Amino acid sequence: MAIRGVRGVLGSTLLAYRPKEGFDADYLFCVLESLYPYNNTATIGGAIPHLDKRLLAKLSLATPGAAEQRRIAAALKLAGDAIAKTKAELEATRELKRSFAHKALESGFGSSELIDSKFWSYPNTWDLVCVKHLLTGMDAGASPMCESDAAKPGHWGVLKVSAVSWDRFEEMENKALPATIEPDVNAEVKVGDIIVSRANTTELCGAVHRVQSLYTRLLLCDKTWRLHPKEEVNPDWLVAVLKHPQARRQIEANATGTSDSMKNIGKRDFRNVVVPRPSRDEQDRIAEALNAFDANIEANVKKVEALQQVKKSLLQNLLTGRIRIPEGAIHG
Repeated sequence: MAIRGVRGVLGSTLLAYRPKEGFDADYLFCVLESLYPYNNTATIGGAIPHLDKRLLAKLSLATPGAAEQRRIAAALKLAGDAIAKTKAELEATRELKRSFAHKALESGFGSSELIDSKFWSYPNTWDLVCVKHLLTGMDAGASPMCESDAAKPGHWGVLKVSAVSWDRFEEMENKALPATIEPDVNAEVKVGDIIVSRANTTELCGAVHRVQSLYTRLLLCDKTWRLHPKEEVNPDWLVAVLKHPQARRQIEANATGTSDSMKNIGKRDFRNVVVPRPSRDEQDRIAEALNAFDANIEANVKKVEALQQVKKSLLQNLLTGRIRIPEGAIHG
């Protein structure tokens, strides 16, 4: 991976490249950036692979003149700047959402007097309840012997625990169910389901997320739960309050296991996690605001992905000469 703009002492695992006179430094960086897939395989060593700089030194590359180098570098810098700006907006929105969620899930929108309890500070117009009082039930799946690859679209797969984290549901984290095994349709994951990972690392044990879309037919595994909220409970509010640091502290405190890489929380302990419950109307308002943040975040995520594809295409086409930038088109 190529980086620049970093000050410090060069370590033994880093290589510094400096352009020859008459060769544009920004263009050289773009070339090295484009060579990442090649460099990532041009390695030597066993346990800790190292870049074989001899292979890189032997590469023969056609390069344009200095003026065109500068134009190419300027175009790619514009693409890189657009990506950096969108990523900054994305992180700012995420941070704003975290700040809003922290306040809204503890204080709501009103000016009620707050009550301090062991885990929570909450308005005196709210109730402090266990999660079990918000649910009609929880169910889990099974873990049959599956194939190592993920299921193809339209085929059945069984979720891995890695499918659920605090900020996403990744449906590709599954194992294909063999055609010889009949799927348990009662364990089928559906859009709108609230999925909890009951076993994972300390940080991810008890992670919860709501399924927004599906391209594959998936089944719960024995280490995932599906929550069934009561009618008077907004499912998006429930997911948000279970993600709150105060709820997470209770989950982590009750997780068992000798290794931080695999902790487990029992059904009883999860159901006894304590959260403050506002009225359904206030739950809806909190969920609506958080969903607006999520829509903005998702739009920026897609924008970053699109810009990265544009930059990748520019790298391939500009550095190979398939696309030429006319003189005067870009100043840089």
